[in-house]
Amino acid sequence: MKTQRRKRGAFSLPAIRRGEIERHALHVGAADTEDFWRWLVAWCWHNDRNVRDRTGALQFAAERMGGSINEPEAEATLERAEAIRQHRTADKLAKFLGVTDRQRTALGITSIGSIDVGRKQREKRRREHKRMNKELIRRARGIKPRAQYESSSLSRTRPWDSEGISRRTWYRRRGTSVSPPIPPLESGGTTGRSTSPGPAIFLSAVPTPVPPVRKKGDFRGGACVCGICGNPGANVAYFASGMTEVVYRHHECDRRGAPRELSPSEERQAWSIDQLLSSE
Repeated sequence: MKTQRRKRGAFSLPAIRRGEIERHALHVGAADTEDFWRWLVAWCWHNDRNVRDRTGALQFAAERMGGSINEPEAEATLERAEAIRQHRTADKLAKFLGVTDRQRTALGITSIGSIDVGRKQREKRRREHKRMNKELIRRARGIKPRAQYESSSLSRTRPWDSEGISRRTWYRRRGTSVSPPIPPLESGGTTGRSTSPGPAIFLSAVPTPVPPVRKKGDFRGGACVCGICGNPGANVAYFASGMTEVVYRHHECDRRGAPRELSPSEERQAWSIDQLLSSE
C-alpha cells in the first residue's frame, strides 16, 4: 500500500507530538529510567501512518531520546503499543508521561497538556497573554488608555462652557461640525429654506420665450427623447405661461400619440417659475 507523503511545511499534529515527546524524554532523562517504554509507546501511537519500516523508525527515535534499543525490543514495543489503550488527548497524554507545566513552558510544548494546570486554566492564561500583547502593541502605536483618553476628552473638559457658547456653535467655529453651516441666501431671506425651485422641475436647459402665435395654456405633443421610457410614442407636453415656456417630459407611454393635460401640481410649478422669472 502506497502511503501519501506529507507536504513540506504542512501542519501535522502527529509529527508535532512526536517531536515534543522526544524533547521531553531527553529533558527528563527518560532513557535512564525503567519507564522509558512509556515515551516509546507514546511515540508509536503518533507514528501509525508509517507502514514501511516502523521498527527502524522507532530505533532512530530512541536514539534521539538519548537511549538505544535493538530490533527485538522495538518489535516488542510496537506490540505493546497496540495492546494497551491509547492516550491521544492532551491532558491524558501528559498524565501518561508526567509532563508538568514548568517543563511544558521550558520546552515550548503546545500539543501536550500538563498534570498540574488544567485545560481551562491554560486557556484563561492564554487569553490573558494575548490581551497583554495586544495592549503592548497599542501602546507602541501611541494609543492612550481608555481612562486617560476619557479624562482629556472634550466631553469631560467642555471648553464651550468657559467661552459661554453652545457645544454646536463651538464645533461649528472649529470647522468640525457634523452638519456644515447653512450659507446665507442671495435673496436676503432669514430662513434656511431656499425659495428657488429644485433642479428636478427644470427639464429644459434654458427657458425660451413664448411665440406670439402661442397662447397661455396651449399644449403640443412630440416624441419623448428622455431615454427613460424608451417609447418613441410617448408625449412631451409643453406649458406656456407668461414669458417663458416650461417643458415637462412625462415617462408614461401614450400609444395614441395625443397630447396630455398638465396635472394641478405641474401647473402650480409652472406658475411658481413664471412668478420667479418675472420678478427677476
